[in-house]
Amino acid sequence: MKHTINDKLKFVKMHLAEDVPIGEIASKHGFEKTSLKYYCSLYKLYGEKAFNKEEKARRYTREKKLKAIILILGEEKTLREVALSMMLSDPKIVSDWVKKYKLEELWTELKKDFNYPSN
Repeated sequence: MKHTINDKLKFVKMHLAEDVPIGEIASKHGFEKTSLKYYCSLYKLYGEKAFNKEEKARRYTREKKLKAIILILGEEKTLREVALSMMLSDPKIVSDWVKKYKLEELWTELKKDFNYPSN
C-alpha cells in the first residue's frame, strides 16, 4: 500500500510524540519498519520541512549526484547517511544513482573493449 506524505508524517509523530512502537505502527498500517525509522531520522534532522511537497520536487545536478556516489563507493558513508544528508525521501534514490553510474561505467569499458564508436 502506498502511503501519502501526510500518512508518513502522522506515523512519525505517532512514534516520536506518542511513543507508539515502530513495530506496532508498521504492522497496523502496512508500513516497513526500516522506512519508518528512516522517516523518523529525516524528521529529527529537518522537521516537517522534509515532508513538504515542494521539497520533494528538487532536482540534482550531475555533479551533486557524483559527489554522493563517490562518498558511497569510497565507503566514506552509507546510502542512508548520504540520503539523509541530502534530505531525500528514500535512500533508494541514491542507490539508483549508484547503479546507473556503474552501468554507465561498464558501458564505457565495453565500448573501449570492442572498439564501439563513441557518440
